[in-house]
Amino acid sequence: MLLSIVIVSYNAKTILENCLRSVFEKIKSINFEIIIVDNNSSDDSIKTIKKQFPKVNIIENKENVGFGKANNQAAKQAKGEYLLFLNPDTEILNDNFKETIQWIGNFKKDVIIGCQIFNKNKTIQPSAGFFPSLRNLFYWAFFIDDIPVVNLFLKPLHQENKAFYNQNRQVDWVTGAFLLMTRKVFNKIGGFDEKIFMHMEEVDLCYRAWQKGIRVFYLPLIKIIHFRGGLDRQWLERAISNEIRGIVYFFGKHKSSLQQFIARIILKIGILNRIIFSAILENDAKRQIYYEIIRNF
Repeated sequence: MLLSIVIVSYNAKTILENCLRSVFEKIKSINFEIIIVDNNSSDDSIKTIKKQFPKVNIIENKENVGFGKANNQAAKQAKGEYLLFLNPDTEILNDNFKETIQWIGNFKKDVIIGCQIFNKNKTIQPSAGFFPSLRNLFYWAFFIDDIPVVNLFLKPLHQENKAFYNQNRQVDWVTGAFLLMTRKVFNKIGGFDEKIFMHMEEVDLCYRAWQKGIRVFYLPLIKIIHFRGGLDRQWLERAISNEIRGIVYFFGKHKSSLQQFIARIILKIGILNRIIFSAILENDAKRQIYYEIIRNF
């Protein structure tokens, strides 16, 4: 049994070193290979990785081709029966990989697996949710899915309730920071949509998997930290903006033109509401982020 760990990197020298170190230190129960796809970094990432981790396979792109296309590149070269798509800003905390892979085998149906994810301060990081719909966009726009306990019954786009992550769950999607599946499942889905540069690509992947009868599970066996780009303003603005664009793309690809039109209206209302509430709460950073997003929406 071989696990192919795929990591897409762009100017992520320090966090990538930490990620790789945790992989080699923690994963002992199964054999694995690591394939890094570097999207034309300018921070000496490749030079450093080649020196410190000579066993790692590296694909060097001449341009930043995006998250999905880079993952597809690596999957074509991967030798493992299992594929793990892992973000560079993560740290492996334990070695329940063998148990997780055994769970996949015992389930006897095609699945995609997510793991338990923590923030830097070891609090639970929400990492799963349900496919975009006009209903859960409405929940988001008017903060309904932020109501404690209530959100456990709403099937929100993002499940923010921390209690949700205490046990195994079947969900619609899990975060692209950690996606585990067999090579057979990945090929059956057709890989990532290369038109999505970054953010929402995992939702699209899981939706196409669902259409083919493949189910998605959150399993808290494997535990990692996801640093989420350090959560600086530039990263946060890019993440929110790309996700909103990704939702519009999702509706255009998988839903009717009428639903896409209504989705855009709901998203605009949600953004405007966040500008208003940020102003009330005197959160100028958040208000400016949403203001820039609405200007370019």
